[in-house]
Amino acid sequence: MKIRHHGDFHLGQVLIAKDDAYILDFEGEPRRPLTERRGKEPPARDVAGFLRSIDYATSSAIYRSPNLTPEERAVLAQRIRAWGENLATSYWRQLLQDAR
Repeated sequence: MKIRHHGDFHLGQVLIAKDDAYILDFEGEPRRPLTERRGKEPPARDVAGFLRSIDYATSSAIYRSPNLTPEERAVLAQRIRAWGENLATSYWRQLLQDAR
């Protein structure tokens, strides 16, 4: 199956307000030609992009935390990775629920 997809879907494209989430910026990857951005693609492309952004966010949070002792960094890494796994799992569950 191919659909019109977001094309540049990641955490930075989601706005949380009160109890709702809004997906922003539907022009897709701006460096690609408009004809490519309008094309249909497998929905898995956006799913993969979003999951990758979760992984990137967790990695960035761990490695960009200044002034931490090795012990503090290890504790932080464990907590942030758990958060990322929880977020990715919740995302998958919601996708599967919506597909039914």
